[in-house]
Amino acid sequence: MNRISRMGVLLFLVSVAPGALGSAQAPPVEELTVDITSAGLVKKVRAAVGDESAWSAVRTLRVTGTIDFAGQTLAIDGIESQGDLTVTTLRSGGEVQSVEGCDGTISWEKTEGSVITHEGAELSEGLDDCAFMSQIDLTHYKEIKVAGKARQGSATFYLVDAFTKRGNHDVLTIDGDTFLPKAAIVQRHDEGQKITMVSVFSDYRPVAGLLYPHTVNMKIGNAKGAMKLTSVVASAEVDPAVFKKPTK
Repeated sequence: MNRISRMGVLLFLVSVAPGALGSAQAPPVEELTVDITSAGLVKKVRAAVGDESAWSAVRTLRVTGTIDFAGQTLAIDGIESQGDLTVTTLRSGGEVQSVEGCDGTISWEKTEGSVITHEGAELSEGLDDCAFMSQIDLTHYKEIKVAGKARQGSATFYLVDAFTKRGNHDVLTIDGDTFLPKAAIVQRHDEGQKITMVSVFSDYRPVAGLLYPHTVNMKIGNAKGAMKLTSVVASAEVDPAVFKKPTK
């Protein structure tokens, strides 16, 4: 990642960061010397989130909350489990608007009565995005490279190139003080179109010994929004059948 793109990443993140939505001017970016190896950063992040006993104990998470996006408020109910199993339901006024899931081998979505199995790039990306606790666990990436370090205002960040098992390239930022994941910029396909998605993580709270972000400010294409979780619960393993693609 060259100098211009590193600065561009930080400026882009400021535009969607909590408290910065709609701000006219981003703080200047100062590049710093990288002072950590890629392997060292992965270990630091994992330790900042929780100790190894907590990592081993948490096998399933269930999240509930709301998503405010493009002028609409939706209720979110999601379950993710080890084995890269996920299912997420969005509702409006109690009515199901969409359901997306992954059973570890396929990813799928159900909207307006139709069920679609992802193919090609959408399948590859869908399976990568189903990695368990992917927001906070860098070890699910096949390769991590620390691309730079920078200061913006009073905050410092590590900039990371992250490559998934299926070859997708994500750009991450890690807080230089807490070593908690701060943001992710990814490119994904939706109905054949490639879009840029930005997620900025905040409001970390303890969940079964792990720190988990309860607020995610988002930018998808040109639209901005936020997800606020009211509950994140670690539980016992669930029936894998809940992650299966609906038959109709």
